[in-house]
Amino acid sequence: MTARVDGAHEPAHVLSVVTAVLPSSADFYAQCGDSVASARTILAPRNWDLEWSVVVDGPGGVDRHQAETVRVALPARAGSAAARNTGLSRATGRWVVPLDADDLLDESGLKTLAGRIQALPPSVTWIGASRIGLNGEPTPHTLLSERQWPRHSREKNWTVPFPFHPNVVTARTAHALTAGGWPGLDVNEDLLYVMSLGGLGDGITVPEPLIRHRSWAGQTTHQSYPERKLTAFNTTEKVMNARRAQAGLDPIQRPSNPQGRFGSAIAAPQASSGGVLTAEERSLDARARIAVISDIHGDLPLFRRLLREAGGDPSRAASPTDVIVVQVGDLTGTRPSQTDCVALADRLMRLNPSRYVQLWGNREAMAIFQRDTNHDVPAAATEILDRWWATGAAKIALAVRNESTRDTLISHAGLTLGFWRYGSSISVQ
Repeated sequence: MTARVDGAHEPAHVLSVVTAVLPSSADFYAQCGDSVASARTILAPRNWDLEWSVVVDGPGGVDRHQAETVRVALPARAGSAAARNTGLSRATGRWVVPLDADDLLDESGLKTLAGRIQALPPSVTWIGASRIGLNGEPTPHTLLSERQWPRHSREKNWTVPFPFHPNVVTARTAHALTAGGWPGLDVNEDLLYVMSLGGLGDGITVPEPLIRHRSWAGQTTHQSYPERKLTAFNTTEKVMNARRAQAGLDPIQRPSNPQGRFGSAIAAPQASSGGVLTAEERSLDARARIAVISDIHGDLPLFRRLLREAGGDPSRAASPTDVIVVQVGDLTGTRPSQTDCVALADRLMRLNPSRYVQLWGNREAMAIFQRDTNHDVPAAATEILDRWWATGAAKIALAVRNESTRDTLISHAGLTLGFWRYGSSISVQ
């Protein structure tokens, strides 16, 4: 607890914030601490206190911040999971949330979340929130609406990308400890942590921002990250299935492609008419040609005709057996049947998961990220687009590798740099 002036009441609610800081990457630690101090001041009138447990991960100097409540210095580098668990073991608050040393707490969002947490029933063990950019810009983990997650539903709906960032989850401290804290994985440890919480009780995700995320040059990704991520996914699958078996539940399967919103495919030699390929991300054994369908702009007859020319049957929402159809976005537009176009694409993805790839267009990006502007996209179509974004069903781009010709990247030319970086339709200079 923080020190209290004489006569002050003990706060009724305490939120434990756990931060692991690596001495070699502490460039923005002071700003992180400033955000904790500001958030503490804002929450104090609401009878909340922030307990900030800081764990220095290994030797090296990190200047103390006045907002620190607890500090532990590990003699050797142990990794973020072990460092966080050290902080978790010292948490005295009923709720706990991780905070990276280069990120900031969002004061306004935290103020709203504190009220939500107070109103949660005992069955809810965790609450996820939005992660926004440092200056408030949306990111791929900026949530659009509230969603309930009944117990065990989180692992059953395991998608890439994750519907929310697992590092922006506030949990009941008792359940965080029951889950074993953050597992000893070198990447994606927060994913298994949230999966474990989801097996202990209900959860909820809300659109209010909790974390302002910083992207900077000091954040480096090791070249072996894809392989390490696959290992983490395999481990998560096995751990969760062992627990589900004990609970008498059916097993789950990890997503076949940890790459997220960017698809990939490998084209074989002697390609013709766009390339003969195997879609590696979809675990295909069969070989197929690529048929690329350009902008539709809400013209259902045009969409159906192009599907038939590719060898498909739009009446049954069936893609051809020997062709992977790629639609490059701008399904919506000025024609009156744009909702029908989106619905047909949705059926094609669901019924032909290995034969139909849907890419985002700038019209769809604006429809879901610029709702204050009238883009004439009906609500029924927007609802489907929201689901595509939440589940990662549609892709930003498809990378095609052809062994006999140049590699190819298929994407919609109208997408902004902001959409590529942050999942928004904003323009980034």
